[in-house]
Amino acid sequence: MLIGARRILAEALQRWHIHSLSSDISLIATELVTNGIQHALRGPAEHGWLTVALRGDSVICAVTDPSTTPPAPRSPLPGEESGYGLQIVSRLSASWGHSVVDDSGQVVWARIPVTAPDPDGQ
Repeated sequence: MLIGARRILAEALQRWHIHSLSSDISLIATELVTNGIQHALRGPAEHGWLTVALRGDSVICAVTDPSTTPPAPRSPLPGEESGYGLQIVSRLSASWGHSVVDDSGQVVWARIPVTAPDPDGQ
């Protein structure tokens, strides 16, 4: 799922000529997808979806999953290897949050401002 998410994201950013933020946006999308896999998907029959959209002056990364439990940032202890995902999303995005989709799940999203396309599409 992560390889497919990264490929979709790279293609969209290339199409929109947004290369300067590709590392940050890729990291945000990866963290949102990983969070969905680890905390929302409980078996092979459940699925999540990544949506990436350019809306005005922002890129929106959104992951839909079957959980209705709100994402909760953790405060990992020094030396822990996990638990930093939502902290990373919070620091690299202008805003993030979640919306419950009736009783069928939620969308966890992040908004990343884009000032202008990269010159010459590079």
